[in-house]
Amino acid sequence: MSFSKFIPNVSLSVQDSELYHHFIVNFIPTISLPHSHPLLSPVHIWGQMGKQSQILADIFLCCGASYLSCAYKLLPEAADLSSHYEDLAERKYHQALKSLGTAINMKQVDIDSDWLIVAGLTLCLRDRAYGLNGSRCAKHLTFVYNLLQRRYSQKSLTAASYQDPTYNLDGVLEVNSPQKINLYNSLITPTEKLLMDSFVFNYSATLLSCSKLDLMTLPSPYGFFPKIKEWLNCPIYQDCDVAWMNNPVLGSALESFEVSAKLTWLSRLHFEVGNEKVVDKDSELYMDSERFWSMILPLKDELQVIDKKLELYKLELDPLRYSKAHIISYDDLRSNLAVAIIVLNSAKIMLEKYINPKVPSFLPCVQDPVNAAFRELEHAPLGNSSASLSAISLFILGTATKEASRRDFLANILKEFSVALASNVGSNILRILTGAWEKEDFDKNVLNLGDQGYKSFDLLFDRESIEQLAF
Repeated sequence: MSFSKFIPNVSLSVQDSELYHHFIVNFIPTISLPHSHPLLSPVHIWGQMGKQSQILADIFLCCGASYLSCAYKLLPEAADLSSHYEDLAERKYHQALKSLGTAINMKQVDIDSDWLIVAGLTLCLRDRAYGLNGSRCAKHLTFVYNLLQRRYSQKSLTAASYQDPTYNLDGVLEVNSPQKINLYNSLITPTEKLLMDSFVFNYSATLLSCSKLDLMTLPSPYGFFPKIKEWLNCPIYQDCDVAWMNNPVLGSALESFEVSAKLTWLSRLHFEVGNEKVVDKDSELYMDSERFWSMILPLKDELQVIDKKLELYKLELDPLRYSKAHIISYDDLRSNLAVAIIVLNSAKIMLEKYINPKVPSFLPCVQDPVNAAFRELEHAPLGNSSASLSAISLFILGTATKEASRRDFLANILKEFSVALASNVGSNILRILTGAWEKEDFDKNVLNLGDQGYKSFDLLFDRESIEQLAF
């Protein structure tokens, strides 16, 4: 059966036609955020790229099979179907990886093709949804990062070719100059905007859950974010109700994810000593106390600045609440802002834990951001996929939450998360959290260990548990 009416120039079998259908109709919408400008959405950009490469089409088919495996796993009577699609997804996955590796090694692909970056990101998203660990995701992201680095260098050379007195000798415009902003607007394509936004989200989430060795294949957020700031901030489209509609994945949460990435990076370089062969106090993978404190304390001020900015965003959205004359609904924009606030407050929780690893979770410095995050959860319904950005924050909230009622509430959200997105992410997070909650309750109520017992808040330092997850 020809499937050319769906993918021009690509013929698919009946089975593959089904898989591609579920990739387009079910998988892509789970990674398409409702706050995005419609022309920057993965639904508009991502799905159309299968025609550019048979390899990319095969990756899309793998995602379709993975989606069906997860979806049928939720139905007790469909265990055989889930197993069938799981096996099919694995075969498609390894076939696509082999084809991609061969094509690159044989120089049969244009290394600067957009579809190649899409391939790496899609493989990462597939592994994440499938419930595989952060190290699997990190390997795809390292591949994507190298491609984006190459793309960034090419754009810098293009920028340097312009004759303008505001250029530095190295070909880079002065920071924040109007000429630099306008130049980036003309150089960045809508597809590149989406690809970078998607990379930043996955990169920020993966820093916490990948192994230390995989961590060191990824860039430091302290060097990475300043370098690509203009890329992330350039407004592709002007007909936006709010500027952050031009960030199709992150939206208003860009700076929240940036500070979260910095916190994760600092904590892992400082606290993880001796847990892998290459990590000791003489290693470049270790950050000493003096440097750690000099870098982590300023993040308190950075968090406050972002907090105030997000409050201003709330005011900016208010006029849209009762107006119909806008591209994206108020609720969809507010859901993204809720995610930004939730991620920011989870970063505040991380900061307190990293500054004082023994801090009790019942203290106001921890519970105040917990409460603030819980208040925002009502604005981020799972039905519109914005909540897919908050998986890492739900995990952090779960470690710091004390009341049984709130733990039950989070458990329900994580279960719904997996159902709504046909993903194993929520169920895997819940499995780790439930084990920690039960151990804490056992030590407290059965062994009567009091403050000497296990605390679920210490999960933030439990690398064995965290590295089972992908956020």
